[in-house]
Amino acid sequence: NVVTISMTEHMNFWAVYHHYIDNVNYSLFSNINMVKQMNTFNKKTNVGGVNIETNKSYLSNKNLYFGNTKFDNIPDTEFIINKFNLNKNDKYCLFLYPKMRNNFSVENILNIYSHLKKLGFKIIVKSRPKDHKIEEILQGDIFIKSDTYPNESLQLMKISDLCIISSSSANEETVFSKIPCIDLISDLRPWERNQYLLDEKTYVRIENKDWKDIKFENFKKIYQKLEKKNSLYFDEIKTKYLFTHNNTSKKIFDFLKEKHPEYFKNII
Repeated sequence: NVVTISMTEHMNFWAVYHHYIDNVNYSLFSNINMVKQMNTFNKKTNVGGVNIETNKSYLSNKNLYFGNTKFDNIPDTEFIINKFNLNKNDKYCLFLYPKMRNNFSVENILNIYSHLKKLGFKIIVKSRPKDHKIEEILQGDIFIKSDTYPNESLQLMKISDLCIISSSSANEETVFSKIPCIDLISDLRPWERNQYLLDEKTYVRIENKDWKDIKFENFKKIYQKLEKKNSLYFDEIKTKYLFTHNNTSKKIFDFLKEKHPEYFKNII
């Protein structure tokens, strides 16, 4: 007498979906595009040393597309500014430091930092406790190494005007946060996550060979083509590919209450 739900964070369902889907009642995803992309890859894709049979369908009537609870309860701007001891008058770029670090040098990253500085940004470098140590010279103006709830990357996106990622599925988070994003490719494996979000106005990728020594004028041109934070165009992309509500937890709760009222009869 148990209802079992699999709740995915990002793309971490790839290798295990076909092992668990027959044994759960529901599998929760932020949007259907995340699942549909699975069948656009090669028949065998190696992710983290695991061969994934993408010829098997990831579409199931057990899949629910309600959003993601990590997007819930993001505090207001004033709270975030005070929490991280920021200056509300500064213009911030959030730099989510790369996990894959074999394909670039310290000088390559510092080159990007110098371009951001010329564009008037203060740089917030965000890392997680499980990530490798980042040299002090690469820690930007503000360095944050933590991973608590509510989601801190989303908090920092809320108060920043630009986000830099590197071969990360955080591009979904940038669209939700309506912040322009530049992706510096560092993962050279022959697969890319969330290709459907590519858009020269909201989310652009710069290949590894192109960004490592990129000149300021070229970087500036890429930046200037991007939409400004919170523009109406982001609303279109967000509606098309993600979702527009701010409370996934409530949607899950309401769904379960409707489909399985027997579990709620003693709840006021």
